Amino acid sequence: MMPTHYRILLAGDTGTGKTMQLETMPKPHYAHVFDPAAHSTLRLEPGEFTDFFPQLGDLDLMPRTGIKGTSSRVAADKGPQVYLRWAETFNRELEAGRFNGLGTFMLDSATMLGMHLMERQRWLGDKAGRQDERQDHKFAGETMINALWAVFSLPCHVLVTMHTKYAEVRVGETKTGELRHKLTVPGSSQLVLPRYTSACWYTQVVEDKKTNRARYMALTRPQQRWPHVRSPRGWGQLELYHDLTIEDFDHPEKFGIG
Repeated sequence: MMPTHYRILLAGDTGTGKTMQLETMPKPHYAHVFDPAAHSTLRLEPGEFTDFFPQLGDLDLMPRTGIKGTSSRVAADKGPQVYLRWAETFNRELEAGRFNGLGTFMLDSATMLGMHLMERQRWLGDKAGRQDERQDHKFAGETMINALWAVFSLPCHVLVTMHTKYAEVRVGETKTGELRHKLTVPGSSQLVLPRYTSACWYTQVVEDKKTNRARYMALTRPQQRWPHVRSPRGWGQLELYHDLTIEDFDHPEKFGIG
């Protein structure tokens, strides 16, 4: 059993076992779900989750036109609403004490939350007639930092999932040719969010050559291409790669992070 409340960020490609780790963590569980695939992975009962999926009219289907970081798309209607619905729900639940007494809260995923935030920020920028779309990334990044700080401050264990992508390292405007895994969230939140966590692990799937079965592994210490990875000292001297594979779904708490 975990001795205190931990703030855990699992980052990796789709299908690398991030969401499944909720099963290994202390109950009761509650999740804010942005990725519909979570329901095919987890055994969530009514009352254990709230979905935040786009509704008809939330997303603008028309293409953008613009040059050199500008946009000329006309801002229509009330704009994208998913991020606003989430923020209003989170604040309402926080005030009502919904997170008190939880074992673990999960946000799945921060990448999708950031996507909806970015859509909202772009809509606001279009509406205001901004001249430089880089402002949208800056403002969305700052908002994302505030939002995830609120999530990681909850009085329970917190599990946040996020996707990654390979990106070339730049020094100013100069491309270095070096590739690193980059967190897929807006603006400066890519650098700040790992600092809010107790553990930030990179997940991947490897083949067990003895059994020809997939095993879900997590990198526990930073490497050149994964500089954001970290582990709490209280978890002891972990192996460089920690096995997250759940061998017995009747007792998932004996495996993975749990």
